[in-house]
Amino acid sequence: MHEAPRPSLSVIIPCFRSGEPLRWQLEALIGQRCAPRREVLLCDNGGNPALTRMLGELETPDDILIRVVDATDHRGAAYARNRGIAEAQADLLAFCDDDDLVHPDWCRLAVDLLAEHPVVSGGIVVMDDVEVAELGPAERRAVLEERTIAAPVRPAGRGSLGPALMGGNFAARRDVLLAVGGFDAALTLGGEDNDLAYRLDRAEIPVVDAGGMSIIYARPSALRDRVRVRRLAGRALVEAASARAAWMQTPELRRPPVAELARAGGALAAMALGAKRRDWAGAADRAATAWGLTQGWVHRRLLGRRAPSSVGLGLEQEAQASAGSYSSSGIARH
Repeated sequence: MHEAPRPSLSVIIPCFRSGEPLRWQLEALIGQRCAPRREVLLCDNGGNPALTRMLGELETPDDILIRVVDATDHRGAAYARNRGIAEAQADLLAFCDDDDLVHPDWCRLAVDLLAEHPVVSGGIVVMDDVEVAELGPAERRAVLEERTIAAPVRPAGRGSLGPALMGGNFAARRDVLLAVGGFDAALTLGGEDNDLAYRLDRAEIPVVDAGGMSIIYARPSALRDRVRVRRLAGRALVEAASARAAWMQTPELRRPPVAELARAGGALAAMALGAKRRDWAGAADRAATAWGLTQGWVHRRLLGRRAPSSVGLGLEQEAQASAGSYSSSGIARH
């Protein structure tokens, strides 16, 4: 079998217990407009027994290759992304998640923007997951195009630990990510994008924001799931700040977050008593984030237990882009 042409873009997706939304994401990546030759690396981080079967049910054109990469040796999206970087055939990389949905011009924009900028972070359209599930493919695409704000490219704003960089929607030149060591695989709870942004900033590598390179972010609609996600996000930020000893560089952690937890609790109480306009979802998000920040702050800052660091774990495994055999459907497993 002849060797396929090298792709211009490698799309890296960490997959952990991936469900039906992954199929929607893959269909969006297959149906890209004016897209370059590309590969999609599904970095299997565990809990995906039906992954290969799902891929076999997809029809893929000649300009896209889908590969499954084994990323089960270490838990977490950071490690899975590092494995994707190691396996990537292209010099340009784009990152998205298995439960969101990319814009139909996403791949083309990633390649065009990386010709001018080393790292590009995209925009988001927020929708509840149940709302997304009720729409068909064409409807999701139409909503995403309608709600995307294609603002001019500009320097990224400040996030919690550096430039605002969304791990589930950004693109970068491969050599740039290797220069800073890739992702920190010790950050298994999340926060690896905050940490990467911090190290890019320290290395004086600019990050730009491109709203047109957008995704639908499927936000959990169930209150319990939203609380869990926000609490973990708070805890993950602490882990990233602790790994770099970047307490003063993180606005949320310059002072003990227990005060914010108390304020968030007070706001919930005021709503319950009718003394404040009721926004239960927003208040729950705020309280859950403060809860996670406080949990992590007590463990890492108050008790002095600094988080470990495993920057680059997974990158040392030699890429096997030329290994394996590709079927007629463009699917392989490594």
